[in-house]
Amino acid sequence: MQVVKWNTKWLTLLWLLACMVTVSTATAGDKQNKVSEIKQQQKSKNNKMKTVLIIGMNPYTIDYNTPEIPKGVTPEMVEQGTNAMLEKLTGMGYPAEKFFIDNGTTDLSGLIRQLQNNTYGGIVIGNGIRSLTANFLLFEQLINIVHEHAPKSKIIFNTLPTDTDQAVKRWL
Repeated sequence: MQVVKWNTKWLTLLWLLACMVTVSTATAGDKQNKVSEIKQQQKSKNNKMKTVLIIGMNPYTIDYNTPEIPKGVTPEMVEQGTNAMLEKLTGMGYPAEKFFIDNGTTDLSGLIRQLQNNTYGGIVIGNGIRSLTANFLLFEQLINIVHEHAPKSKIIFNTLPTDTDQAVKRWL
């Protein structure tokens, strides 16, 4: 009879141990799944937050006769440079979009819509806007629009169109 009690105790102990292992394994599996899910969400969020918007002047509406613009610059050069930089940024892991503003434009509702409908990790306000005296008020408007409609985005400034990638890397 003692052997039976011992076996019963042994079996009970084994049964409890098996239950604990099952619960522990299930909990560990649940934790692993949650960790994987959280990592995926963070990765997705990080990718969204790396998206860059470049705000610049429409190269086909710029007055190239102004002394502030170097001689010999053409709309095609500006457009090709911008597109090359967009490709470079995307290749570096910063998906990039552009938003061009026509010279003399005061209606920036299209930009506001774009900021409201998208999430950007960084917003570059191009040197062609910041450095031209004629664009001072536009630059001021853009800062306030970005601040209001994309408050979590980093505001990024380049010094030349060719160093936009370095400016993005500084902040993102």
